[in-house]
Amino acid sequence: FSGRVYEGLLSVISEAEEVAAGGDVTLKEFASILKSGFGALEISLIPPKADAVFVGDLYATANTGSNVVFAARLTDGVPSASADTALLTDREISALEKAGVDISPKIRQVNMRNREQVALNICAFKKRLYLTYPVRCGGEECGASEIISYASAAFAAKDGGALKPVSAARIKNEATELPYCCSERLPALKKLTADLSPRYAAAIYSVLKDGGYEKQAAAAISPPAERKIEDGKNLFVTFNSISPTALETYFTCPYRNFMQQGLKLQEREEGAMRPLDAGNFIHAVLQTVAPEIGAIKDDVLLRARVREIAEDLLKAPAYSALTDSKSGQYTAAALISEAVDVSAGMYEQLKNSNFKVESCELKCEIKLDGAIKINGRIDRVDGCGDMVRIIDYKTGNVDASATHYYMGLKLQLPLYLSAAAAGRRAVGAYYFPATVEYKSKADGVFRLQGFMDGSEEVVLNSDTTVEEKKKSAYFDAYRSGKKIDSAMDGETFADFLKYSELVARGGTREMLGGNIEPSPAADACKFCKMGGSCGFAVGADGEERAHRTVKCSEIADIVKRNGGLK
Repeated sequence: FSGRVYEGLLSVISEAEEVAAGGDVTLKEFASILKSGFGALEISLIPPKADAVFVGDLYATANTGSNVVFAARLTDGVPSASADTALLTDREISALEKAGVDISPKIRQVNMRNREQVALNICAFKKRLYLTYPVRCGGEECGASEIISYASAAFAAKDGGALKPVSAARIKNEATELPYCCSERLPALKKLTADLSPRYAAAIYSVLKDGGYEKQAAAAISPPAERKIEDGKNLFVTFNSISPTALETYFTCPYRNFMQQGLKLQEREEGAMRPLDAGNFIHAVLQTVAPEIGAIKDDVLLRARVREIAEDLLKAPAYSALTDSKSGQYTAAALISEAVDVSAGMYEQLKNSNFKVESCELKCEIKLDGAIKINGRIDRVDGCGDMVRIIDYKTGNVDASATHYYMGLKLQLPLYLSAAAAGRRAVGAYYFPATVEYKSKADGVFRLQGFMDGSEEVVLNSDTTVEEKKKSAYFDAYRSGKKIDSAMDGETFADFLKYSELVARGGTREMLGGNIEPSPAADACKFCKMGGSCGFAVGADGEERAHRTVKCSEIADIVKRNGGLK
């Protein structure tokens, strides 16, 4: 402000000299001239056009000249062009002009004025012009404005070559943009932790070193120490037992497993009916009716029995409050109807097979290294002579891919089948989709999904209605026909099951060793509720473990190469 006062003082004195025209004036006359000059002088804190930034619309601003001009978001919609869709088109206006009726402006004139205003504002720079445009707008691809093309044609680089756009990749790979990231200590250190080219990283390190921040720069480029806890066994193991869910969560992300299975963090339960409650209801109905199926003669009796079970279950404390409101009564009726339809699907599968329900909610145990063991409960165990299969009721999304099994994300079914077999022949591990889907499915609604011994003996005993060379209506396997990856020969299936124990042993050793380092599987970070505490940023801190497409036979080969279970 003092500087502006001084500049104003000099300006007034200069103008006073001009008024005096080089002649002699009395002191009183000179004081009068100065007083008039100072009275007309106005001083602003931020003088216009001097160290000031003006932000305006390209179409509405009248820029008479600026040292630097930034024009942002120059998409293919700039300059804008209005369509000739008014009540009177330009052609009709031209026809009226011949009749002596003058209507203006025309759409063409409006568009020309817009283009002219945009051009004048962009060309108002005196020293530098910056033009920017996004690659995507609102999630959709967009093109660059014609202004970019004009600028590329009108200007050239200092070496005479074509102008190069300043992209993120160019900034990352060239050290010429150092002033932007090294203007302050913290931005420079943050940039140094990113994935940079050696040349760029060395330049930033050198700037920080010269500025006296060598120690901080060295820490920024040093690999982070692994996150570990001292005693993983006490945190994750209860009575020398670990659950398959804990192992699956560990392979999804060790840090998430630490928070959920170690620290037992979970969402607060609400009083309203949740999808989990509905799933538990269907699950409870199936568990009750399954042991009785062998004594039920037909579908009609089955449906009546299931309805009776479901209505009794609604009286239990966990669900009794559901029928207190009209909306709750509607939900209860829908749950009963769904339970009946799902149970009928299960009944049909068992009726048309030689397998019988042997156990429900069967406790199982698998011994790992040392005294550690895996404990769990199997929803249903079916038997046919020496053959054993297990069924897991799934009311949510069913995922029985070999890829997720290979990554350790889905170990429960194979582990449970190995435990349930207990010396008998393990022939199938399936998910039963215990929910009604209101859409057509070529392979059936309640189709078993999982892995199996696809030999003809197993297929015929699992589905007595399947025809020669045809696919079963209840699971993914053909009778003496086309081979399917998830339906293996007996020897391959046995090795395939052993893989679950190999992976479980390795995962348990890592978990009990205290590893809680964030290492997410693909897509694990998308909806993770622990993202706010782990501090892991995909891309900056590392990449997610990608899903690798793998076949069941390849998984079995891994076991063979490792000599089976040792």
